[in-house]
Amino acid sequence: DLAQPQKALEILAQATQQNGPVDILINNAGMQFVDHFTSISEADAARAMDLNYTTPPPLMRGVLPAMQQRNTGVIVNVASLAAITPTPYMAEYAASKAALAALSTALSSEYKDTAIQLLTVNPGPVKTAMAARAHERFAGGAARHVPYGTADGLAVEIRRAIQSKKRKLVYPAVYRAAEYFRDVSIWLTAEFAPKPK
Repeated sequence: DLAQPQKALEILAQATQQNGPVDILINNAGMQFVDHFTSISEADAARAMDLNYTTPPPLMRGVLPAMQQRNTGVIVNVASLAAITPTPYMAEYAASKAALAALSTALSSEYKDTAIQLLTVNPGPVKTAMAARAHERFAGGAARHVPYGTADGLAVEIRRAIQSKKRKLVYPAVYRAAEYFRDVSIWLTAEFAPKPK
């Protein structure tokens, strides 16, 4: 259970023992609760924060020394477009992913003079089981009409970003404007975000 940082470190230790040092670490696990802020239990909020944010730093600390020693390696932190444009009724998710994005961006600058690449990925809507569950929670179908990417498409773009040594990726590409016009994007999201049932 990656929501338990200690368990994640145990898995990392087993993987390194069996396969040697990690070349690429992808922090992709995540979960969200779609509801009014006060309707989400403290236990669920804590579990989401642990999985989305608390676990990745120990994993990064677990691989970075060996990467530094070899002066090579890639860490991919999958945050969310919600880290750029916080989404109503997904406040805990947005906060946890914003924390991961901030950490990842700061570390990218910290390691810029090495051959270690830290890539921050901010996916917008992607057709996944998590997205489908979120739609079930929303009243009305407005969220279904926004541009969507696919998991395979995201994987391809992450691979390209690694190959071209990028430090940031927003996918699908149509959402890149959100980063450049953040205030407008936040206003639009607040105005048009559907409400949960």
